[in-house]
Amino acid sequence: MFINTEIFKKYKNIIAGFSGKTDLKTMDRYQERLFSGGKGFKIINLKQAHTDNVVFYPGYSKDIEADAIITNQKKVILTIRTADCIPILIFDPSNNVIAAVHAGWRGTKSKILKKTVELMCEKYGCDKEKILFSIGPSNRKCCYDVKKDLYDIFTIDNENYKDFFSQIKDDLWRLDILGINLKYLIDELNISEKQIEIVDICTFCTPYFFSSRRDKSDMRNIAFISLQ
Repeated sequence: MFINTEIFKKYKNIIAGFSGKTDLKTMDRYQERLFSGGKGFKIINLKQAHTDNVVFYPGYSKDIEADAIITNQKKVILTIRTADCIPILIFDPSNNVIAAVHAGWRGTKSKILKKTVELMCEKYGCDKEKILFSIGPSNRKCCYDVKKDLYDIFTIDNENYKDFFSQIKDDLWRLDILGINLKYLIDELNISEKQIEIVDICTFCTPYFFSSRRDKSDMRNIAFISLQ
């Protein structure tokens, strides 16, 4: 399954999207097939480790653990691999700057999305009022079950996070990880909702996307963005 990013659609110099399950057995072959038409493009795969590290291309080394990357270079395909975490693609059409973010619960707690936007503004002079966001399929609040230890990690220092948890049983909550990231964008960065596209798909609910929680597999969905 493949989903185009509608919010970037009118810009002819950008390619971006979210790709789900395939019949191919390895991610490398899957990726090779997905980008087979991109001659002359360089594919960047991050060494994702649920960090809040944001890197830039050029300058990125594949040995560095990072979960977000920013560039203003053409023909560079930034990729994010997810199976329940949130893939976020970012584009500033005024400055021709792109970014890709992997936000699991650890990255969300450490505000990796907010950090990425701030670095785009700091390094490339991006204007927050013009940056566009496409948020891809992820494990949503309907299915994201967590235990008390994770509930405590979020709420022990900030009770405002309690608004994003719904208690199901004594030791079981459901986490709205998407809601937390939207709060960072809208409430803390003053991003307008008009600048944000949300692909309304839960990976756990939808068989066309890999879910590590459901499938107990190492297979991953791919999100990608590139300037032409």
